[in-house]
Amino acid sequence: MKKCCRVFFILLAVAALSVSAQLQTAQENKTFRPKAPELRLRIIPDKETYALHEKIFTKTELLNLTDKTLCFPVPDQQCEDTYSGSLITTGEVAASAPSDQFICHLDGGGVPRDRLFTDVERHWIKIAPNAAHRTKSSEAHVSLAALGRWRLQVIYHPPEAAFGDAVEYRSYLQAAAEKFGCTVPEIEATAKPVTVSIVPPPDQKQSIK
Repeated sequence: MKKCCRVFFILLAVAALSVSAQLQTAQENKTFRPKAPELRLRIIPDKETYALHEKIFTKTELLNLTDKTLCFPVPDQQCEDTYSGSLITTGEVAASAPSDQFICHLDGGGVPRDRLFTDVERHWIKIAPNAAHRTKSSEAHVSLAALGRWRLQVIYHPPEAAFGDAVEYRSYLQAAAEKFGCTVPEIEATAKPVTVSIVPPPDQKQSIK
């Protein structure tokens, strides 16, 4: 009888450990499971071929991949502004390693609630599910110093707190967005790179001939 009881308690302990391990694994999977992308970006250069040292201007299309209306401040296309978020296009020679992106300035946020509501209602970008928004044309952060194929890249950084509690700041923005039936993106998005050609300026082409 004692032997049967001992076996029973051993089996019970093993079962408990197994259930505990399964719960822990499930919790870890839930914790580390990557979030689904919210936006898909597409770079739209103003043309496919540029002359050496010419400026590149691009637009970016942002497609909402979620089942909710996304809304967010118009992103800064020249600096990594933490209040509005940023959407910056960079470039490098196609065969080179990716270039570094430097922060232009930091904005701690701190927008009063009444002004934030006005901004959301009147100025924020709003994208319905499966809909897209196209930005205004902006100069890319790239200096075309060499001939050949160049790779353009654009990254969207959602609004975030430069100082203080990041979670509290995000909750502050989300609460304002919810009053207008939308939600603020939380995940950084990167476009598929686009390649353009860099050729000699017209005067150099004529001299070559």
